[in-house]
Amino acid sequence: GAVTYGLDTDRIKARIMRRTYGVKTQIQFNARLHDELHRVWCKKRERFQCRDAFLQYVSAGEEISAEAVVKKTLKKSHPTQSMVNLHILSSEDGNPIYADDPNVREEAIIQIPVDDAMDNQYECEFLFGSTTLEVAATEVETGITKVVE
Repeated sequence: GAVTYGLDTDRIKARIMRRTYGVKTQIQFNARLHDELHRVWCKKRERFQCRDAFLQYVSAGEEISAEAVVKKTLKKSHPTQSMVNLHILSSEDGNPIYADDPNVREEAIIQIPVDDAMDNQYECEFLFGSTTLEVAATEVETGITKVVE
């Protein structure tokens, strides 16, 4: 397999994901889906949020084309935050709900500097190469990008 790939890198067109990949974040609380232990009040958004949610980018068992990129735009949690810690997660489960579920593993943390006076957005991209996974986080206003493999 590895020798064949080395000789012909275009040979792999897609792969089946063995793990679900995503990030730890806060999302809008849904009483039918989330437990009360994860419910927190968000003053900024004036609603209840689910803390430590597992926001999925791809699911275990999903077919992903080689060189696929999955991107989502996120916002910082707190208005005075000057650094965002983006927790990259994976799980063997197809649909993990929380970042602190027993089968969830933290793969990396990307630290992104953000302006504490602004309502910053940042983009998180998962780049699925034919043999590697790379995650890039970019602060939208400044263009500062951090990458982990």
